[in-house]
Amino acid sequence: MKYLVVLLTLIFCSILIIEDAEAQTKITFQIDMADAMEQKLFDPTKDKIRVLGGFPPLNSAPKLYLKDTSPKDSVFSVTVNFGQFYKGRILQYNFELEFPDRTLREELPRQVRIQGKEIELPAVPFGASAN
Repeated sequence: MKYLVVLLTLIFCSILIIEDAEAQTKITFQIDMADAMEQKLFDPTKDKIRVLGGFPPLNSAPKLYLKDTSPKDSVFSVTVNFGQFYKGRILQYNFELEFPDRTLREELPRQVRIQGKEIELPAVPFGASAN
């Protein structure tokens, strides 16, 4: 009987984990750095871009850095998973440039509603409004 209770508990927990994984929202954050690179304000060999926001993992360690997976377009991106708990909530976020000697954060916050599905945000220049 004891093993049956343990087995049923494991099955129940597995179902909860699977449902939570299916309800996750994957958001791809993107930023277009072409103009900044052309004006020599951003050097991807020395400088970094990160995304910060109001929910984990955007407000906790480790830092989430964007990468340029296709160097031809100068669009940097990172995909982040948000659990079912955040579904329906509005996430405020910003991008921050990290230079060797300082950081520069966008002044106006951006926002996105967490919807329980994959979202690919548009790539807009640093500091531009995406809303």
